Amino acid sequence: MKQNELSLGLDLQGGMHVVLEVSPADIVKGLAGNIQDQTFTTALVKARERQKTSQEGYAELFRQEYKKLNPNQQLAALFARLCKQRPYPSEC
Repeated sequence: MKQNELSLGLDLQGGMHVVLEVSPADIVKGLAGNIQDQTFTTALVKARERQKTSQEGYAELFRQEYKKLNPNQQLAALFARLCKQRPYPSEC
């Protein structure tokens, strides 16, 4: 009898479907240590707005917006701050 049975996949056995939604803005914030810098926050918001009508990736839009708001500041300085706080900063 076992030879004649049809194997059912998870979708036919009542399995589950999982969707993971990732927010690029939250990733950028996390990588920068959730800093509370007004220019940084404004650039995040503006990049999110531009993303609605752009084909460019969020990270590039954020970089462009940040440079418009603060042309003399290096983005690396924001992210390096978090790296220095890690137990092994040489791994950054």
